[in-house]
Amino acid sequence: MPDSDLRVHEDVRVDTSHGDHERFAHYVQKNKIVDSAVNGTAGTATLDPTDLLINVNDQPNDGTNLDFTADDSITVNAGVTISSRQIGTGTDALSSPSTGNSGNISFEAPQITVGDGSDILANVEPGSSFKPGNITMTADSSVEAATAVSNATITIGNATLSAGNITLKATADATADNTVNGFVQATLNDALLGFLVTGPAAVDTSSATSTITIGNPNSPGKAVLEAEGEVVIDSEATSETKVDVVGAPEGVAYGKADANATVTLGSNATITAGASSI
Repeated sequence: MPDSDLRVHEDVRVDTSHGDHERFAHYVQKNKIVDSAVNGTAGTATLDPTDLLINVNDQPNDGTNLDFTADDSITVNAGVTISSRQIGTGTDALSSPSTGNSGNISFEAPQITVGDGSDILANVEPGSSFKPGNITMTADSSVEAATAVSNATITIGNATLSAGNITLKATADATADNTVNGFVQATLNDALLGFLVTGPAAVDTSSATSTITIGNPNSPGKAVLEAEGEVVIDSEATSETKVDVVGAPEGVAYGKADANATVTLGSNATITAGASSI
């Protein structure tokens, strides 16, 4: 892509040895919170519920930094505009001239979804003397358990994201360690083993999946990501399993780790970055 700076990164790591890392997990009740508006002086407005559903426009029009954080999920409904731009009253949120610097917009939750027809705007118009803000989406899931399943997902439909820099990062970490988390007793019948263990065995498994999807080819319109600077798309998954034999010297232990990291750009997705060449 000429005159652009676009980086796409997929990283998969599977480790069946002991990983000595601090981990945490979110296990919480669903509690929907609807963001109706964020208004105030230019600064930072933060929303931090369990599940965040944004179903109306959020346009402070004063350069406020907008931080959306949730323990479980963030959903921007179809057709919603979220803008940190400063523009004249009643003008078009995407293309109207800026009257001041734009604020930053950030989303942080294990699952982030932006619906079709939505606009996430922290840009300024070309040639403006004012500065654009950045858009950052961070999906981070870290789970430690005897059966550890971690999923981090960013899904952007046919929406428009416009900013100085755009960063999309999904990171999934799953750790199963029976010396810390205990184990599941099971009868093993895994085809990969080539044999059947009829007695109880100590079983620990971990699975980590990180996914970033941009564009919805099954719906009208297109996904547009445009940045004056960088567009960075990063998907990483790490899975670790450690098992110690239980009931030695005749005990049986089984560990399995799976990791999968993907980035999918739909056929109707357009990404434009700034003046750097690759």
